[in-house]
Amino acid sequence: MRHRRFALYATAVIALAVIISVVARPRAEGVDRGLYAPNFSVYDAAGTPVELTDFRGEHLLINFWGSWCAPCIREMESLYDLERQLDGEVRFVYIGINTFYRDEKPLDPAEVASGFQAGLDAFHERLGRATLVQDRPGKNDIVVNHLLERSMFDFRGYWQRQFRARTNERYGIPATYLVDDRGRIKLVVHIPQDWRLHEQMLRDFAAGESLARYDGQFLVPEELRPGFVDSAEDTEESRP
Repeated sequence: MRHRRFALYATAVIALAVIISVVARPRAEGVDRGLYAPNFSVYDAAGTPVELTDFRGEHLLINFWGSWCAPCIREMESLYDLERQLDGEVRFVYIGINTFYRDEKPLDPAEVASGFQAGLDAFHERLGRATLVQDRPGKNDIVVNHLLERSMFDFRGYWQRQFRARTNERYGIPATYLVDDRGRIKLVVHIPQDWRLHEQMLRDFAAGESLARYDGQFLVPEELRPGFVDSAEDTEESRP
């Protein structure tokens, strides 16, 4: 009987040790599919700080964009339309990029306090003048107003420092990440899309299904990949 109790006790101890080791194991963070998305801080339209972890428990489509970025502008109408079609199944998180900061200067609270409002005002002013829908001015106003209410604001390079830098700055924007309710990245898209064509994929994402079958739809063309060299390019070395 003692042996049996000891065996049960030993089994329980081992099981507890395994659980503790799993819980204590650091999560693999990164910006590729299958990794946990690193946290980052931005501001909402009212100037309130918002972090990625504030959305934990929701399925997210995170779109990094800029009102000065033509490829970003081209996909905004379709993102708006898809958001309406999904009706809350996926939370759309728009992050408006202020500018790209190359320095590693620590964020100074005084600088944030003195410069944030001017930056936010400029962001809203540019967005208010943006043409996001080419052929329907009335709808353009609707989409612009939607983003004025919903788009976050990346002041002084928060995304650059905490998230984008981990991508080795590849591809720039637009950049779209599907992040599940546990914070894991399920898909990364680095090229502009007509998002209305991907409604079923987003519904599968919201249902927790694998997105592997959609991989081929989002390949980055070779000529846009970092380090690409066109073999037919006329260079000093290739001239006779």
